[in-house]
Amino acid sequence: MATVWASRTGKWVRDPKGDGWSHVFEFNHFPDLIGKLEGVRPSLIGQVEKLSIVADGDSDGLIQLDPDLTAKSAIQFRPDFEKLRGFLRLYGRLIFSSCIAGAGEADRYSSACSRVSTCPIAMS
Repeated sequence: MATVWASRTGKWVRDPKGDGWSHVFEFNHFPDLIGKLEGVRPSLIGQVEKLSIVADGDSDGLIQLDPDLTAKSAIQFRPDFEKLRGFLRLYGRLIFSSCIAGAGEADRYSSACSRVSTCPIAMS
């Protein structure tokens, strides 16, 4: 089982690999992350149980990616979500870990993202 910790920003007090994540990446934008995932051998396609996207979320409803992800902008991420979905195994999860981004917005994110992707998406 593969687990992926993909951070857009930040320095971590603990090493994510030491906490059980099998693969750790830093990325700038989703196409960058997708390229890094595609470069792993043996292939991660269909193998990832948990894919955690770790990015700043300094305000309610904002995940700071390039471009920013909000409930309203989720539709423009559809191609990226679908490519990321290809790495997930059956019942695998795409998890956004973004400070206060989900405060009051988790339902809207889940709803918006489920309309644009078949990826199971969680906020933490």
